[in-house]
This record gives sequence, structure tokens and C-alpha cells, in this order.
Amino acid sequence: MIPRDHTRLDRFYSIGEVAKMTGVRPNIIRYWEQEFKELKPLRRKKGAHRLYGDREVAVVKSIQHLLREEGLSIPGARKRLSEPRQEELPFTRTTIGVREMLKGLKRELDDLEILLSNGSREMDRLELDFPKGM
Repeated sequence: MIPRDHTRLDRFYSIGEVAKMTGVRPNIIRYWEQEFKELKPLRRKKGAHRLYGDREVAVVKSIQHLLREEGLSIPGARKRLSEPRQEELPFTRTTIGVREMLKGLKRELDDLEILLSNGSREMDRLELDFPKGM
């Protein structure tokens, strides 16, 4: 069963993997979980390991950006994250854009596959009309 905030395209990561991807130490990520309600990893059972989806990774990157790049305090970053315009989080927008781009590329590849398949059938038909060696 996939949580409501996640899609089938999401991959889930351990806290160590998220730390490597973002450059934020695991103990800081755990602390941010207490400070930011937007950062809620999935736990299958009480006491189980945390699992972070693409959305949580984007939230970690956004918190990091707000604290380090914009110089906000934790209360300031918390306020910014809780604003209703979640689509303006820099890394969430990027993730959504990449997914849409990949979906478009897949559609184009599907179209090319159809064209190649049709072209192959046309070549077979031409070979029947003009035997090889003529």
C-alpha cells in the first residue's frame, strides 16, 4: 500500500541514503523531523527504520536551502514551509518538472517505436515487391 503523499514512481530511501544525497547528517535530519511537521518519514511499524520518499528528500533539501542559503532561523524556515504555496519549494518544483519531462520522453519513445515498427513492415513489403539482387 502506497501512502497518500507518494506515487508508484517514488523510491524510498534510508536516512543514511538521504544524508548522502543531501549532505545533511542523519542526526540533523532526525532533529528536523521534530522541528518541521512537513518532514514525516514513513515507518511501517513502531520502532521500525525510517523510510524517506522523494517528497521527504525534497523537504530536506528545501529546509537546508532555507537555513543555509537564505539564512533563515528554524522558526523562519518553519513558517516558510507551512505557507500554503508548497509548489514554490525549490526542490519540489524541480522533482515535479523532471517527472513530467520523463513522462513526455516516454511518450516520444513510444511514438518512435510505433514509427519504427511501421517502417519495418514497409521495408518488408518493399522487399517482396523488389527481390534482392535486382
